[in-house]
Amino acid sequence: MPSRALLSWSTVLLSLLLLTACGEEKKPYAWQLPPGFPEPFVPADNPMSEEKVALGRFLFYDERLSGNGTQACASCHFPELGYVVVDAHPINDSGKPTSRKSQPLIGLGHASKALVGWDGRSATLEDQAKASIATGSRR
Repeated sequence: MPSRALLSWSTVLLSLLLLTACGEEKKPYAWQLPPGFPEPFVPADNPMSEEKVALGRFLFYDERLSGNGTQACASCHFPELGYVVVDAHPINDSGKPTSRKSQPLIGLGHASKALVGWDGRSATLEDQAKASIATGSRR
């Protein structure tokens, strides 16, 4: 039987292949922001699109991306509460409390690189997402 990590990476790889197989993205993303609110930073080599937003929303709720296959990002970062983590030390995917509270996700698109992760260990939001999938939430 394949390992959880292999299944997680397979899901991500398949999703990316399906996204790139569509060829040129046809629907640029239309931001729906309050008046006067700036658009988040978007890397030139990774432009926003309706398809990527839909994929991100799907993966945010996909439990297969956790180390044990039972927790999604939304299991701790509650969308209905502004993507905050309410527990001071949430339970990670190995069943143990984390060493610190996870960052809220709201507003990270406006954060400087130094603010991605409490200690700035990830240079970009993309790097943070990759690290979370690769290592689980065991920190």
